[in-house]
Amino acid sequence: MFLYVSVIKRYFIIIMNKLEIGISFLYVALYFLHITLGPYFMWFFLRSKPLMWKSRTIKEVLKRMFWLTYLSFLMMAYYMMNPTMEMFILTLVMSLLSTIGYTYKFSESPTFFYGVVDHVIYLLTPLYLSYYKFEVGQKKYKRTIISYIVFLYLSLFIFVDNFLYKDSGGKDIGGNE
Repeated sequence: MFLYVSVIKRYFIIIMNKLEIGISFLYVALYFLHITLGPYFMWFFLRSKPLMWKSRTIKEVLKRMFWLTYLSFLMMAYYMMNPTMEMFILTLVMSLLSTIGYTYKFSESPTFFYGVVDHVIYLLTPLYLSYYKFEVGQKKYKRTIISYIVFLYLSLFIFVDNFLYKDSGGKDIGGNE
C-alpha cells in the first residue's frame, strides 16, 4: 500500500510540475501576444471583431514590452516556476499596481470593463490561488537582485508612464503632462 501511495504521489508531482511549466509558457505567450496584438485582443477574437490596437511599428512593440501589466505576465511566469515568498510579493505588487494604475489611467475608456476583467482573470485570481497551492505563507522572504530590479522599474515608472502609454490615451500617472 505504501508503495502504491508513493507512486501516485510521484506521478502527481510530475504532473503538477508539467502544469506549472505549461502555465509559465502560457504567461510568456500572453506577454508576446499582448505586445503584438494589443490589449483586449481576446475580447475582439471572442466577438469576431477586428483587432483595434494591433502593434504597427517596432517603436510601439518596444514601448509595450515595458508596460506594467505585460511585465506582470512575465513576473507571473517566473513565479510559477520559482514560487518563493519574494516572487509572490513582487508579482503581487506588480499585479496590484498594474490593476490600480489601469483603473486610474483608463477609467473613462470605452474598453475599461474588458481591461479590469483581464487584470482580475490573468493576474489577481491565479496569484491568489497559487498562494495556497505553493504554500507561500510557509516560506521566508529572501531578497535577491530581482527585488532591486523591480523596485528600480517601479521607481522610474511614474516618470516614463506618459512616454510608454502616449499613444494609448488615459490619464498621466506621474503628473508629467
